[in-house]
Amino acid sequence: MEARAPAFTSPHDLVSTLHDLLADEERGYPSDPERFIAEEATLDQFRSIVGDFAVDGLVESQSHLGIIARLPAKARTTVFRVLVDEFGCGNDDQEHAQLYVKLMTELGMSTRLEDYVATAPDETFAYVNIFHWYADRAPVPEYFLGAYSYFESSVPYAFKCYAEASKRLNIVNDQYFTEHLHIDEFHSRMMRGAIHALDQDRPADRTHPFGYGKERYFWSLLAAVSIFASGAVFSLYEGFRTIFGDPVEQSDPLVAYIVLAVAFILEGTSWTQAVRQTRREAKQDNRSFFEYLRMSDDPTSKTVLFEDSAALIGLLIAFAGIGLDQLTGLSVFDGIASLLIGVLLAVVAYLLGRTNRGLLIGRQADPMLVREISQRLREAPEVEAIVDLLTMTTGTDSVLLCARLDFDDNLGAADLERACVRIDGELRAEFHELNEIFLEPVPRTDPELRAKVLARYGEGIVRRFTAD
Repeated sequence: MEARAPAFTSPHDLVSTLHDLLADEERGYPSDPERFIAEEATLDQFRSIVGDFAVDGLVESQSHLGIIARLPAKARTTVFRVLVDEFGCGNDDQEHAQLYVKLMTELGMSTRLEDYVATAPDETFAYVNIFHWYADRAPVPEYFLGAYSYFESSVPYAFKCYAEASKRLNIVNDQYFTEHLHIDEFHSRMMRGAIHALDQDRPADRTHPFGYGKERYFWSLLAAVSIFASGAVFSLYEGFRTIFGDPVEQSDPLVAYIVLAVAFILEGTSWTQAVRQTRREAKQDNRSFFEYLRMSDDPTSKTVLFEDSAALIGLLIAFAGIGLDQLTGLSVFDGIASLLIGVLLAVVAYLLGRTNRGLLIGRQADPMLVREISQRLREAPEVEAIVDLLTMTTGTDSVLLCARLDFDDNLGAADLERACVRIDGELRAEFHELNEIFLEPVPRTDPELRAKVLARYGEGIVRRFTAD
């Protein structure tokens, strides 16, 4: 199997190939079989199709669990998020395999897996077996990530005809198909983010001379906003549906309490570890806890902490909603809890989105670092004044520096070159974050340049820069 697999030189090539494959899918939809299923298939023919896929549908995603331990941390978190959705986010009724059971029950079919093993077509077994290989035995995780990204991206095309057939045949429990039409588009973006998470340390090249450090900000932004914004929309929808829809009798709340308690313990453990790590990193930077969160150029720790904090608060809100529903018999409290969770997720999405947006646009480096660099430049004997000092965060622990300096007018061209080389070397030796340094000799009396600096920083900073 490995020998027949195509070779890719980088995750970027893999994602480009995925785009090409999906473009072919889009151009070819709908095929004649898909059109037949959507428009003409009888109920018996639809039952036959459901039976053919039962070997996969009844155990959906269980073959994927083996990949988790084989992935690096960032990619592992992304894939785990996708699998959480596949397994119903802790709600047994929403697990995709359980949705398939509901569909088969309505169609009057057996829901025992063993009843379909002997009759399942080879293609179904091939799909299940190849993902077992991808997850557990493939030599590198890119095999799984590439195949799963393609699968999650192509499912909306494949399942659209089944959703249309279910509607035409008046099948009530069609959520297995309709759920995939919406959630798998999101999963596709997440899986491509996992591929890129393996490719974050690429060196600079001709097309990206300042490197790929900002790429992690893009994927962090996409993941944060997608996860929390989509969660907020779903929670708000459930809240409004519960409040304004038909009353629904609460099932046994004990199961819900147990699930919430276990989730709270797990999330609490993760939250404690995230707080400890953030405190440790803040101490290393000589910052307070909240100052570090505000100024850090690594969105990972902030995302994890916000995510776990939102989860704990959301679990408490859910617990309160279920408890009030049980005490009063009014499902409106469950709906209000969903609305509050939706608002909470929307706030977290905004905060994380704002952080990554600033880093993507090109945020100034840490002000403490800027002050220390400014002090070192003033101490250089050849420098009479700092006319302008520009910095930009180009990645985690990666800063671009452009310093416009007024040098001693008595320096010759050779002396100026040697001074620039020496200053560059001293700055790199002291500040490891500086990956690109540009030193530009300029006169401090240039009115146009002074006007630009004044407009950017204000009179006080200009006086400090140009002070002798």
